[in-house]
Amino acid sequence: MDSLPTTEAFASESNISVSYPFKWCAVFTGIVGVITNGVVFAALLSKDRVIRVKRTINIFIINQVALDLFSSVFLFVSYAMKLSPPQVVGTFGSLFCMVIDSDMITFVGLTGSFSSLVLIAAERYFLIVHPVLHKTQVTRWLLIALGTLPWVVGVVTNMAGGWASTVVDGTCFTFNFWPSETAQLTYSICIVLLTFFIPLTLLVFFYGSVLIVVRRRSQVFQGHYANQDTSTVLQTNAHRAQINTLSTMVIVSVTFVVCWFPSHIWYIVQYSVPNNYTFYSLSLFIVYLNICINPFIYAAKLYPVKKKLRGWISRNSVAVVTIA
Repeated sequence: MDSLPTTEAFASESNISVSYPFKWCAVFTGIVGVITNGVVFAALLSKDRVIRVKRTINIFIINQVALDLFSSVFLFVSYAMKLSPPQVVGTFGSLFCMVIDSDMITFVGLTGSFSSLVLIAAERYFLIVHPVLHKTQVTRWLLIALGTLPWVVGVVTNMAGGWASTVVDGTCFTFNFWPSETAQLTYSICIVLLTFFIPLTLLVFFYGSVLIVVRRRSQVFQGHYANQDTSTVLQTNAHRAQINTLSTMVIVSVTFVVCWFPSHIWYIVQYSVPNNYTFYSLSLFIVYLNICINPFIYAAKLYPVKKKLRGWISRNSVAVVTIA
């Protein structure tokens, strides 16, 4: 025990835990997230979208849904295990504590999602505000590198929190064993800045710039609505498609910010208001709830997903009527 940075008594007092009903709510949220994100993911990867899926924005949105699906799967798995936790001893116990009980694996996808939203906003910004630069500089290898970036960010930002969790006398203590209080405070500040405030600032800049340009172009297109030729119709349809995607991702980004704001408030106030488990549990549940909200936004707003879902529903309806 002398080698540990904190004492067992301090860890016992400061160990963060959630109630049993909360665990059941998390399991249910994970199930809903797996189903809804799975349906949207399947719609985006459907065969009749093989050509259109090559578009940059669709690749990034697919990556975003994959992150939410990843989080949903491990949210269900981790909290299902927490309902009846295994004995935390040996190597398996240490891994369970660091990866599962600390929620590190779930937050890899959750924190990576915000990075993915920033990439989507940046892609929209360069496509609409700097179209020539977008066309000449966006290559396949750049897309692959940018697509992996949110996953790398998710792993890196959560790795330290996992290492700060360890097993003491058969009990898993999460986020307690830091080299010093300064290291813990520095990590918390970096997490809040890197995973919330800096991405939020970038989102405001990118979408603010895009909305200004789109508004100007909308005024130009309105002047052509009365006398449309073929080229004008195509330009108008492309413009409407851009607006549809843009509005969808703005709503997703705003929802993400709203759902994550209480959690980061807790990060800031946890040192002045310790052991406030009610606020912690509520803020954590809102973060998990965001996983389930995004698929409904895609289904309601994003035209390709909405069109595919309508096709599935209509085919199933016809099949049921035929059988009847």
